[in-house]
Amino acid sequence: MNAQLTEIMRLITNLMRTGVV
Repeated sequence: MNAQLTEIMRLITNLMRTGVV
């Protein structure tokens, strides 16, 4: 897996988590 993809996924997860709250 590419590091970029992992970084993007992490950012999306963080945004989703913040959005849910």
